[in-house]
Amino acid sequence: MLWTGAGLSILLAAMTYYFIERPLRGSGKSHKKLLGLAGTMAALFFVSRFVVASDGLPHRSAVESISAAEAQLKREPQQDLSCLALFSAGEAPVYCRQENSRSRMIAIIGDSHAHVLFPGVAMVAAENGYGTLLLANSGCPPFDGAVTGRNAVERKRCSNSIETILSTIERDLRIEAIVIASRGPQYMDGTGFGPAEATYNYPPISSASDSEVFAQASPRTVFRAGLERSIVRLRKHGERIAYVLQVPELGVPARNCLQRPWTLSRAGAGCEVDYKIYQERMRDYRLLVEELRSTQNYLNVIDLEPLFCDAQACSGYRDGQLLYADDNHLSVLGSIRAAPRILDVLKLDVQTQSP
Repeated sequence: MLWTGAGLSILLAAMTYYFIERPLRGSGKSHKKLLGLAGTMAALFFVSRFVVASDGLPHRSAVESISAAEAQLKREPQQDLSCLALFSAGEAPVYCRQENSRSRMIAIIGDSHAHVLFPGVAMVAAENGYGTLLLANSGCPPFDGAVTGRNAVERKRCSNSIETILSTIERDLRIEAIVIASRGPQYMDGTGFGPAEATYNYPPISSASDSEVFAQASPRTVFRAGLERSIVRLRKHGERIAYVLQVPELGVPARNCLQRPWTLSRAGAGCEVDYKIYQERMRDYRLLVEELRSTQNYLNVIDLEPLFCDAQACSGYRDGQLLYADDNHLSVLGSIRAAPRILDVLKLDVQTQSP
């Protein structure tokens, strides 16, 4: 786009010189052309004034489309009073939401990737007679015995919140199904993805145990063991359990997906990730989850990849919709797109179709 803009500016400058400036200089009857030029400039002035006075013609279809997409760049609230009422003051996890409290509930637990699934799942669940409870941490997935943090205080806080989430789910007899969602590669290698996370600096997941044996375990081993302990622990209560594989990371702000009016780029071209790069980034993580499913065959693994990828690339912009709120979190529309697949895997009735 930079080189395209530079080329167009040179072309327009040349056209101005050859078709306006030179004729005006070389003509003996330049007053008529000057009058024409002055009239044109006056017309442009009044048109510009009209556009400014009408606040940029905000009801143009192209502008309305952009405005609707930009609304998806905002994340949903982290907490609500209905959920906070389940906890003593200060004990609720970072993400605590409850929609349509009923005798039949679906629980979503995890990190911020669980948080962004909540709007769509809650909407589809309500249409099918279920309420939805969200309990999640930021950067601290509820994996029993596995913690994140830069220091001992952060790791202890993470450990305490994990126990709060798991024990709350264990006690809640309304819950009929559990959805776990988290990032993957980031926890195992401590690296972010793409320019958006170029300065990412956070330690990988580690064991909560002080035992030397556990302290020396690799992040991959800790990730798997913690996730396995959590699903085994929750399985004792008979719930249907599913783990949602991480959605593709864009590596750039979701705003890059948007095509401004009169641009030459294809809509969504600014936020596509080559499918092979995505595959390589996720390979070890997805293999780990598949290994876990083979040993805990009751675990449902939900793969949302087909909703965002084809054989060439993964994109945050599909079917005219912005599906991401930032470089790696789904927007509300992305959540709505994913929700029917999630409930379908859990064998819960789904009456709506993904957009």
